[in-house]
Amino acid sequence: MSPDERRAYEQVIRKRRELSLQYFRHIPETWVHLDIVMEDAHGSFITFRERPHGLHNTCGAVGCVMGWLSTMPEVREWVQETQISEIDSGYILAKFLGVKDAIGLFGERACPDISQKEEAIQRLERLQHLPITYDGKCV
Repeated sequence: MSPDERRAYEQVIRKRRELSLQYFRHIPETWVHLDIVMEDAHGSFITFRERPHGLHNTCGAVGCVMGWLSTMPEVREWVQETQISEIDSGYILAKFLGVKDAIGLFGERACPDISQKEEAIQRLERLQHLPITYDGKCV
């Protein structure tokens, strides 16, 4: 990747991260459920198959950060444009947001003293400062 391509890529990722934060701020508090996606006894992720409030997402989760971000028009357009064949929301969002691991970033609740939405927003705010990756490597 040339220096100019790298700068352009970093600008795109920063913009996507900011759009993600802005998008999530508009999700009503009562629609945010960070503990909806759980692991079963075998370590497999369990997701609910309902579509949240009539919106389409890629993982089927009802109210987690990954579920809501996958309803973003920008994410859906990017998936179509890139013809990404992966169906895992964690993988898709990691690529879209330029991070190594979206599941680790957006996993289950860690701060029960604040609202679920506030915790999600704090995570998205931290995302703004994380190193940008390209194919899993920091750039």
